[in-house]
Amino acid sequence: VRWFEKMAASVENLGAAWSTVTTGLLPCVGQTKEPPTDDVLKAAMTVLDHHGVAFIIEEWFLESMQSDLRENIGPKFWAHFNSETNGPKQHGVDGTLVVAFRELHASLSAYLPSVEVLERLRQEGLKQTLKDKVLLIFKALLFYDIPVRFHGVVREFYSCAFKAYEEELRRKDRQVSEDGDNPEEEEEEECLTCAGCEREKECCTCPETLTLFHQLNTQLHSLGLLERVCGEAVTAIIHDRIQQHIQNTCQGEFESQFLHPLEKWLQSKVLSWLHLVFKGTPGQTGERQVSDKTQESLDRWQTRLLYFLYQTYGTLRISEMFDVIVEFPDSMSALEDLKMCLEKTDLRQTLVSSLRSAIGRRLLQPGATTSDVLSQYILLVKSLRVLDPTGVLLELVGDKIRHYLRTRDDTVRKIVEGLTEEEGGSDLADELMRGDPISL
Repeated sequence: VRWFEKMAASVENLGAAWSTVTTGLLPCVGQTKEPPTDDVLKAAMTVLDHHGVAFIIEEWFLESMQSDLRENIGPKFWAHFNSETNGPKQHGVDGTLVVAFRELHASLSAYLPSVEVLERLRQEGLKQTLKDKVLLIFKALLFYDIPVRFHGVVREFYSCAFKAYEEELRRKDRQVSEDGDNPEEEEEEECLTCAGCEREKECCTCPETLTLFHQLNTQLHSLGLLERVCGEAVTAIIHDRIQQHIQNTCQGEFESQFLHPLEKWLQSKVLSWLHLVFKGTPGQTGERQVSDKTQESLDRWQTRLLYFLYQTYGTLRISEMFDVIVEFPDSMSALEDLKMCLEKTDLRQTLVSSLRSAIGRRLLQPGATTSDVLSQYILLVKSLRVLDPTGVLLELVGDKIRHYLRTRDDTVRKIVEGLTEEEGGSDLADELMRGDPISL
């Protein structure tokens, strides 16, 4: 009888200990409660350990959390992006993305106090912390299958945030220049529409958008999801902005050098926004500490964006190369910029194929006189020598014009006429008398 009584008491103690641990560690939906104290849990864990079952607590906790993720948290989160009424344009205070991650952050935060308690009761020497394990499971279960609509919502939100950030910078620039008499600034002030949110300035929502932007980034950072969620969208937005800025600023302008101003713009406007996304406001309480891995990723990102800047600008100049040659020597600045781009990128083959195509399409036509072809050839020689003093580019591009000139009956006569003319023959004579003369 006493043995049965002891067994019953033992089972009762085991059941009470298990109930204390399970009810204490699992979050109560819709209720606020303090996590169990270490003393209470240690007492319950001692009972469980006495019965040889303490080792399953952590496994049970993780399995319970995974079940909650699969059955409740995950479906509720993705439901925000499955409805046809939730379009990507809803990015405001009640927008899809902000509300969804606010709820998701609250759901995971409910587990974190229990994670901290279990962390203190874990055996020492384990390489992976329980919090890291929880976040890994969280990401694996939640983001293994992402709806297509989700990417559109994320990109729309961060696109709006970037425009709001640019508008904030413009406002700061205007405030700095308020003391000066700049008519362009006065004209800009007359605009009644905000360039950031495209609303009337009296109803501008850019400050609210930036507030939500910082809140969302902080939540994603705490969940370990920041780069996973917004990395692709941020890259696409920045690439589009670089291409747009280069197109608007540099297209058709050959008499000024743009690379240095573009690098300065990239650093002050684009990379500063990237810093805001991943690290928060620099020098303030909002700045977040990031891991060495994240910092290395940001450094690589900066290198890739600088390369993309050179590649985009170089591609634009290559597409305009025929006009750059026509404008020589006034286009010397554009050639110097392109030379630097060719040194930093792999665009040489693109330049050769594009320029050969443009020459065949715009110069080597029956309507062009031999004198015109010769004049353009001389400008081609001078321009390509700026880009490549070794003459390799000239050899690859110029052979098409040389072959064409050999098919014309008046080529030799036009060359002789050009050499004997008092005006206009000096360029041809200079090239023919060089140590590495042009050849036909």
